[in-house]
Formats: sequence, structure tokens, C-alpha cells
Amino acid sequence: KNSIGKLATVAMVVSMLVMVSGCSTVNTSPDAVALHYSGGAFQSQAFVECVPASTRQVNGPGEHYYYYPVGQRTFSFTGKDAGGESDPIKTNTKDSQQVMVSGFVTFELTVEMVEKDGKMDCPQLREFHERIGYKSKAYFEGNPDLEEVGQEGKEKDRGVADNQEWRDFLHQYLKTPLDMVMDDNGQQFGWRELFQNQDAQTKFKDGVARDLPPAVNNALGSSEFFTVKNVTISTPVPDQGLLDALRDTEVAKEENNAQVERNKVAQTKYSSMAECKQAGLSESTCLALRALEEGDVPFYILPENQSVQVTGG
Repeated sequence: KNSIGKLATVAMVVSMLVMVSGCSTVNTSPDAVALHYSGGAFQSQAFVECVPASTRQVNGPGEHYYYYPVGQRTFSFTGKDAGGESDPIKTNTKDSQQVMVSGFVTFELTVEMVEKDGKMDCPQLREFHERIGYKSKAYFEGNPDLEEVGQEGKEKDRGVADNQEWRDFLHQYLKTPLDMVMDDNGQQFGWRELFQNQDAQTKFKDGVARDLPPAVNNALGSSEFFTVKNVTISTPVPDQGLLDALRDTEVAKEENNAQVERNKVAQTKYSSMAECKQAGLSESTCLALRALEEGDVPFYILPENQSVQVTGG
């Protein structure tokens, strides 16, 4: 009997372990939601529900969870070395040159929760996932590990961390439209205007901010998936060769201006000489006055009733 009891106990434990090992878990962080799909290896997946942020659930076996970020996110094109998703963008100008433009685009995936048949749905995000996210693997995978189930305090929070597929998605559907929009607006100005003219810079930035949202929507094939919140652009910077040429031009301009001023001074002295002679003074007197003006003749202050002897030399 004892043997039979022990066998029954072992069988029960094994059965419970099998049941637990077959469970799946979803654990969303405060900045993520998860799309829950059912379906095992031998059946197609079917949408079940949208799991809100900061939610933990344990479900049956064969469940699939696809995580996406919620709230405002930033696409940085300030340089990969600085932690950005992209290097500064090369933008063509009206005079067939290029300037480098860095900045940020803030955006947000559309996640609108609605209750349907007792479960939460997020129709825009679900359609985005089924049309684009799943194919491009832009989602983030969950962690349905056995060790997470029933061990309070040891669960692995499934936040929305970075992954290469997400970056690839942003490059295809955000950076590519941004490149085109910047070129379209940059070709309305010369490189000197974009670098030095504040009015041109403002018009360029406003044009990019205006044209980017519809360009992104066109790339996605819908205006329901994605919202561009803001575009921040720094002053466009030409390459070093153009900067050196600009510096040399400014140096030459300053030297030319200095020569013009020297010519004006020489012309003024010539005019004073002519006016001196017109005033009835002799040429020798006018020359002496000019020499005094230019400091070529020493001038001494003598005490009253004193004489001075000047010797040739």
C-alpha cells in the first residue's frame, strides 16, 4: 500500500509539473503593451487580447506575446557614436552641395485600448502588427520561462529594450521619409543660407516638420499606426571643405575692406593738399603742413623768449 501511495504521489507531482511547465506568462512593464495570440505548433495563430502596461498574466500553453512600446519615443539622428539611432543626415542644397543635419524626432505608436467581449483590444496596434510589425519583426519577445512562474520577486520584467529589428523598422519607415523630406526642403536654399541665414533655417525646419508626418503615413500605408509628435533640427553644417572656403572668403573680404579704407585715407590727404593750395598757400607750405600731419617733422615747444639752434645733418 505504501508503494502504491508513493507512486500516486509521484504521479501527481509529475502531473503538476507538466501542467506548470506548459503555462505561458506575460509581464508588461509600465512602458509596454503586449498582443496576445493563441495557437500552437499545429494551428494558426488567433488574436486573443491586448495586454495593458504593468500587467502580469499566466495563461495556458501555446500562447504567443508580442511586446510594443507605448508613450512617446525618440528617434535620434545625432550620431551612432553618441548613442543615436542614426548619424546626422546629409541633405542636398540648391547649389548642389550637402550639409549635415542632426536632431530628434519624437513619435508614438497608436495604442487605443477598447473593451470587446470582455477583453481588451487595441485595433490600430493589432493591425500594425499584422501588416508590418510581425513581418519586419519589429516587436519585442516575451519571457514565458518556467522559473518566472510562481516565484514572487524573481520575475524578469519584460520592458521594451532596444533590438536591431526595431531599429531597422525605424530606419525604413521613419528615417527614409526623413531623408526625402529634408532633401525636398533643403533644395530650396543654398548651403550658405542654411548655415548662416536665420530666416532660411526657420523655413527649412518648419518645412521638414510639416512634411514629415504625411511622408511617414504614406510609407506605412496608413495614418492610424504612427504619430510624429515633434521634429527638432540643429543648424545645418557644411562639410569642412566648404567651411575652409568660407573662412578664406571672409579673410579676403576683410583684407579688401582694409585696403579700401587705406585708399580712402590716401584720397582724403590728397584732397587736403589740393584744398591747401586752393586756400592760397604755397606748395612748400602745404608740404610742410602735410609732413607735420604725418609726423615726419619733429615739433618742439620752446620756452618764451628762448632761441633754438638747428644744425644741418
